[in-house]
Amino acid sequence: MNKHEFINILRQRLITELPESRVQDHILYYSEYIDNEIKFGKTEEEVIASLGDPRLIARTILETREPNNDRQRYENEEHNKKTKRTKNSSVHGKRNVNVSFNSKEINSSFFKVILVLIAIIIITILIGIIVLISKLLGALLSLIAPIILIFIIIAIVTQLFRRK
Repeated sequence: MNKHEFINILRQRLITELPESRVQDHILYYSEYIDNEIKFGKTEEEVIASLGDPRLIARTILETREPNNDRQRYENEEHNKKTKRTKNSSVHGKRNVNVSFNSKEINSSFFKVILVLIAIIIITILIGIIVLISKLLGALLSLIAPIILIFIIIAIVTQLFRRK
């Protein structure tokens, strides 16, 4: 079996159960996987053989998907295509805007904002610690510097007297 046959069988098995966009995602994944393995020196036949039967792969994909998730995603995609996420209508000279968001997008966006805020807080704390340490080292150096200077002068003087 070659790549073309493998992809066609996989597509035929998935197309009846999944929306076209999900089928394309899976087809793209396996197509790129096969191409990458060929780039690393395997033959097309070796890669196809290592993957196994595309019917079994399709069945595994269909059995491991979340229940009704693909149907809901398909309905959301169709709704978004029709409304393009915003719908403008004119009612008595006023413009109404209806916006629909997928809850995963909101949660994902919220999560990203939280991560950015945490990163900013951590960076701020680290900068504060670095400044504090540098000030402590500066103060410590100003206390120790005269003592070190005295030892250096004593060492120089003793070296001068030893030469004579």
